[in-house]
Amino acid sequence: MLVKLLCCLAFPLSSALYYVPQGSICAPRVLYKYKNGEISGEIKLPYENERAVILAITLVFAQRVPNPKVNISMKRSGAQILRDGLLYKLKFDNQEVIPEIIRIVENDQVICEGRPEPPLEVGPYEVGSVPVTIIHRSRFHRGGRSRQLYVDDEPDEIQVQEDWPDIDLPALMYGE
Repeated sequence: MLVKLLCCLAFPLSSALYYVPQGSICAPRVLYKYKNGEISGEIKLPYENERAVILAITLVFAQRVPNPKVNISMKRSGAQILRDGLLYKLKFDNQEVIPEIIRIVENDQVICEGRPEPPLEVGPYEVGSVPVTIIHRSRFHRGGRSRQLYVDDEPDEIQVQEDWPDIDLPALMYGE
């Protein structure tokens, strides 16, 4: 279910209308946060001594947003990863309609998946949906005398589909 959140903390003179997914398909691994006037997402995953992690995340915007760009970055350092696992931060360029995460795949293993909510009928953009898949690659290596864990992130590959109704959801979700 999508929830309408009326927020005027970031903009004291005017109220901004945000649409934020509620009850994520991928909970408790996905968390949405509001801080300093911005909504972001976090994805928490265990670290199992992999040398590399290929993370594929499929998100769906509930309206046809003009800029469906999402940035992902590793939020923890090597020692924190060993202690607490992987933590990725999602930064949404569009802050009016926040995407719903409908699938997470880590190293070809499906962590969670499900169907998105229907498109929003009322909002700042045209009715429809925009699915986006982000592929994020991290390489891990140990170095130095203490064998500390180092993380190297590669540039993300982002695939934006033009129109939701013309896309076969199983093909999108399974890469067929």
